[in-house]
Amino acid sequence: MSVRPLLVSLICLWQMTATIAQNTELNFPPPQIPPVIRAVKIVEKITLDGLLNETVWQQAQVLSGADFFRMEPKQGGDFEFKTSVRLLF
Repeated sequence: MSVRPLLVSLICLWQMTATIAQNTELNFPPPQIPPVIRAVKIVEKITLDGLLNETVWQQAQVLSGADFFRMEPKQGGDFEFKTSVRLLF
């Protein structure tokens, strides 16, 4: 069997996959006003242990579910886990 027909077939398949992946009708546009989060400067030491029991965490702005959108495995839809983000520096 010749390698050339197999190679041509693989290139065609790859090209079709790339074209389908670029279909923007399957994607939704980014938000009109992107969410903004501000990091809070602190002087108190914190322990990176997964617990937000230091008082400085209460000063941090919270970004939560309404501020996020799902990208994988497909865009949109409900989240399996609740997520929130707080930034300190």
